[in-house]
Amino acid sequence: MIYNGLFENYQDRSPFGEESMSLLKKTSLSLAVILSLCVSSDILEAKVPANGLTQAEQRSGWKLLFDGKSADQWRNYRKDTLGDGWEIKDGSIVRSSGGAGDIITKEQFQYFELSLQYRISKGGNSGIMFHVTEELDAPWQTGPEIQVQDNIDGHDPQKAGWLYQLYKPTKPDWAKMFEEQVGFKSPDTDDSTLPVGAWNHVYLRIGPKKSEVQMNGVSYFYFNVGDDDWNERVAKSKFAKYPQFGKAGKGHICLQDHGNEVAYRNIKIRAIPEDGSVKNPVDSELPLKSVEAFPQLTFEGFEGVDEDGRIQAIRPLEMIHAGDGTNRLFIAAQRGKVYVMDNDPQAKEAKVVLDITDRVQEFDAAPNVNEEGLLGFAIHPDFKENGKFVIYYSSSTEGRISYLSSFIVDHKTNKADPASEVKIMRIPQPFSNHNGGPMVFGNDGYLYLGLGDGGGRNDPTRQGQDLSTWMGSILRIDVDNRSDGKNYSIPKDNPFVDVEGAQPEIFAYGVRNPWRMSV
Repeated sequence: MIYNGLFENYQDRSPFGEESMSLLKKTSLSLAVILSLCVSSDILEAKVPANGLTQAEQRSGWKLLFDGKSADQWRNYRKDTLGDGWEIKDGSIVRSSGGAGDIITKEQFQYFELSLQYRISKGGNSGIMFHVTEELDAPWQTGPEIQVQDNIDGHDPQKAGWLYQLYKPTKPDWAKMFEEQVGFKSPDTDDSTLPVGAWNHVYLRIGPKKSEVQMNGVSYFYFNVGDDDWNERVAKSKFAKYPQFGKAGKGHICLQDHGNEVAYRNIKIRAIPEDGSVKNPVDSELPLKSVEAFPQLTFEGFEGVDEDGRIQAIRPLEMIHAGDGTNRLFIAAQRGKVYVMDNDPQAKEAKVVLDITDRVQEFDAAPNVNEEGLLGFAIHPDFKENGKFVIYYSSSTEGRISYLSSFIVDHKTNKADPASEVKIMRIPQPFSNHNGGPMVFGNDGYLYLGLGDGGGRNDPTRQGQDLSTWMGSILRIDVDNRSDGKNYSIPKDNPFVDVEGAQPEIFAYGVRNPWRMSV
């Protein structure tokens, strides 16, 4: 989804400055390059007015609980009206003064998705509760609470986004695995909140089989109301003495008055039926039918199983037309081979052009790891004359090193000599995931290479906003000319060439793990 004309990056700033945007126009680099990027951390939202719904949201069953003008869908807990301490201000519903009290929706909900933004005051505290019923003195005695507070100066040890005294974000085992590989240790508990004065986004899903809390697009935890784990946690909390706590199964949404100023806006909800299904926002279907493009195709030397009978995956990642009048297709496979075939539905075999499995890290060398290997492939604009293509791969001989290299194909034999490799760039990687790899030659003749943030979880080394590193960036280099002892040169109009401390190869930054690009 597009945000602020392009997309949001790690810290709510556009990664594309005026210089980059002007270059985009000059080089005719397709916007598909940008919009196909996988962006980190903050969720992306269509640019719609505050307290509005996109067409897709409307079609898929979302509705507003607050329109920015009236609080007629809310009332105070155990009352028919809204307290004077709540006011509508600048499109927000604000707890601004004493006498406000906790407010609840007039409607009750069983299973649902709730999306809202809050802005907390310095040291402030509030909360978002669900399945609230009104038989007891306070809503928190029946309704579980998602904490809202200033995590810096707030007084409560329960942080924003935590399910009060029940669940907090913890590092999953797969993230620990990546960190253990390289001896890195990130905080055990996530905090993706933005500071006082900023709008934070909370997503809460209460489903029939699984529930979830997200803070600013970061998934904090999953839970199931009423299962054994839930009941064990409740029994150890202050809520154990309230038999009705979390038992209603259906109830009001509550916004808490904790004596501090807090504002809420963009409050929207979507009811979920008991079967867990949701409406599809698609309003029509294209009259298309998928068919197998090359039904007889096999790959030279690939049998599907190894000597021990274990299934082997070939993992083709790229299929690119040669563009030289021969109507050939080149296929790059993650294990480290490049194949060539005729662009013919009756093609029977893809032949090996290049085999560099001796230097490419196997993507399945370790359990639960599959993001290394041959990750990128691009054909030079003058391929017909020079036979050059470029490959990006993870090294099997140097741990956590990626190489951008060129090779030369003999057009007569359809073979590339592995010894023809010219290593253009050597790129250190902090982790074995989010290593990037997509690349494309622009209409300006320069190579654009997409690099991920280096991996781990939630960019633990904060490289996505660091111009001193290549990680989390789109690089733009000239592979046809050399300078400064490198096997490439840097275009003089790259946007950060004159920025102190910045890597001059960077064309754009703030991307999480770009997958594919096109011109």
